[in-house]
Amino acid sequence: VHGGLIMSLTDTLGSLAVATKGQYMTGVSVDIGTSFVKPAGRVGEELTATAVVTALGTAPHPRAYRSNS
Repeated sequence: VHGGLIMSLTDTLGSLAVATKGQYMTGVSVDIGTSFVKPAGRVGEELTATAVVTALGTAPHPRAYRSNS
């Protein structure tokens, strides 16, 4: 599986996990990166991903997006 697909899935699942805690306007990541250890799966295999919120930030502006309106 291409790394770009894995990162897109990671970003989307992270936003959906945060939404389960009431933060619905999570936006998208502007800068996201990782180092892959090995390929994920082979042709014909099914991949499963799970996202769990372990903590929410308490910064003065905890939202992950900026609105200019």
